[in-house]
Amino acid sequence: MLKIVVNSTPIISLAILDKLTLLTKLYDQVYIPQAVYDEVCKEGESKAGAKALKNADFIEIVSIKNKEARDFFQPVFIKVKLK
Repeated sequence: MLKIVVNSTPIISLAILDKLTLLTKLYDQVYIPQAVYDEVCKEGESKAGAKALKNADFIEIVSIKNKEARDFFQPVFIKVKLK
């Protein structure tokens, strides 16, 4: 049984392409940390991916209890200045 933990980048990218369900063809179980859900659906509510993720009943949102793992999976925000 193939399982995957996904961060926000593939969620948003696949949602833009309307291919989020592709994950179900590749993996038996798809998980995202609560922090990723919050990043996509709450902080980015009006942006690509939010609606698709909210409707993706095949993705399980999990709380990470191990502090080291939780720190590892926290979203990282990188600000880039475009010219």
